[in-house]
Amino acid sequence: MKNTRTVVSVQSIFRDHHVFSRRFWMALWRGICGYFWTGKRWARIQRWRLFFFLKIEGVVRSRGRMEEWTESRLKIWVDGREFFPRLERLIRRAKRSIVVQMFIWRDDTVGRHIALLLADAADRGVTVDITKETAGDGFEFSRDFYSTQENKDGIWQRFWTHPNIAVRHEARSDHSKAFVIDDRLLLGGMNIGEEYVSAWHDYFVEMKSRRFAEGYLSERDVSSPQGSVRLVMNSAHANNIRSVYVDFLMSARRRILLEQSYFSDPAIADLLARRSREGIRVTLLIPTKADIHSFANRDAVRHLLLRGDSKRIRVFLYPGMLHGKLTLVDRKRVFIGSANVLTSSLDWMGEANVLIERGHRQALRKLRKTVRADILQSELLKKPPYMGFIGKLFAWLGL
Repeated sequence: MKNTRTVVSVQSIFRDHHVFSRRFWMALWRGICGYFWTGKRWARIQRWRLFFFLKIEGVVRSRGRMEEWTESRLKIWVDGREFFPRLERLIRRAKRSIVVQMFIWRDDTVGRHIALLLADAADRGVTVDITKETAGDGFEFSRDFYSTQENKDGIWQRFWTHPNIAVRHEARSDHSKAFVIDDRLLLGGMNIGEEYVSAWHDYFVEMKSRRFAEGYLSERDVSSPQGSVRLVMNSAHANNIRSVYVDFLMSARRRILLEQSYFSDPAIADLLARRSREGIRVTLLIPTKADIHSFANRDAVRHLLLRGDSKRIRVFLYPGMLHGKLTLVDRKRVFIGSANVLTSSLDWMGEANVLIERGHRQALRKLRKTVRADILQSELLKKPPYMGFIGKLFAWLGL
């Protein structure tokens, strides 16, 4: 299968985003402050405030008889080429409310187009509520979302001054990416930016369900009536991602397949190594060169291969930037969403994942087909990667 995706190099990012501009350094400083100096007490206050606001704006508006869950209500969108056209259609059809939680929102063609779509929806009387995570500013470089308030472009002026659009730019340590459009919840790994449309490999899940829309807005885990699908969150109420993920991996009977952009949590690497010694086949796909986490990925892979059963572990290096966060167990159950296999994502950052326990054959068939194609494009790692002193230092720094 011909690979049409490209690797975005660090050098090209710095060249294209005016690394010496004032806007770049201001965005980077906000991102660093948002990541390292957000107090837990302040974050908790902000989350509670957001919870009550969204409860009024979203949940109260969508009261009604709970719909019966069917397979057609869950869909998987692969890559931005599928997801962003779908998002545009849903925004254009919105009737009551749109809620957006975003980690990165670049001031590029995609970012401006989404802003225009939301402004058009607001013109129709749709209430638009946006929460933009401050920590994500550091990854936006000189095209950061916050500075668009001063942009003279007509799109941004209209966006920021619209009476039906409310924007909160907050340090909540929330890494989730989600849209609640009327009674639909969409969540996954894609931020708003050009690379998610043209280059990076990623996923988004769409659920047409008031139950899940309300669950996300109130920051609580919920399940479908039949228990086949569960929304799992790290939020102000509870951090459930790690416990659910560990139980999910422990439930495997034959095989575990992970497709992860950032894989460095030592406890999960230990668990996968132990599961391989218990006879479970473990397959891991990671990018050949992650944008910021390559050394940490390699160190965790080395740890996995040296401690596990090498005959039952296969590690593939994907040629492009793989940004997905997907785990398949026994080919029929999946855990997918915004959470990376990082200690921060699993334990304390705001995240939102979907656990599909059974059924939903069409969605799972699409995921299996996509993963098979990804493996065919990838290179099998034949031995544990070498880690010198500098490599170990960079891995310790999370790079």
